[in-house]
Amino acid sequence: MPRERGEKVVATNRRARHEYTIEKTYEAGLVLTGTEVKSLRQGRANISDGYAYINGGEAFLDAVHIPEYSQGHWTNHASKRIRKLLLDSRRLRLFGKEFQSRRAQWLRMLAEGEPLAPDFLAAIGVDQRHVRDLVRLPIVSAGEEASVADLVDLMLEHSIKRVLILREGKLVGVVSRADVLRTVLEHVESLLEPI
Repeated sequence: MPRERGEKVVATNRRARHEYTIEKTYEAGLVLTGTEVKSLRQGRANISDGYAYINGGEAFLDAVHIPEYSQGHWTNHASKRIRKLLLDSRRLRLFGKEFQSRRAQWLRMLAEGEPLAPDFLAAIGVDQRHVRDLVRLPIVSAGEEASVADLVDLMLEHSIKRVLILREGKLVGVVSRADVLRTVLEHVESLLEPI
């Protein structure tokens, strides 16, 4: 029997194409074992949960389900395992730069108070994470009667940009470094006004 020729699509992710806008597509090789190849030839794969990432200058594909080969035995593969993607080093560097650019864009959006983009929420896996995973610095608070100097000392001591303001143990506001600078500049300007 002659070997198959040409290309055959073994799996597509329709849900991703429906829920997201695909800006670019890339072609990459995939390191597979023999039983994975045979299972794929049977047209059995699920890539709906799969995602690619770059780690240590190499690309990997995770959470893709290629079921065990029906006629395999002890040499069968694990159905969900991390698989290496084969990309040239130039393309890997390009992906790294694009990711850093996208990350910087997300951080600017957050810093400027813009609404969160759906691709950002999907990327950080908001449905699988807890707030404690997002908190990087200690939570620092002060009472309403604290002086501006006290707030500045707290910000410097803890290397933070915002201090929570509490009244009787309940949050009533947040003071940022920008708020402190604005108050100080207004005070300085009032001193410089002609009499």
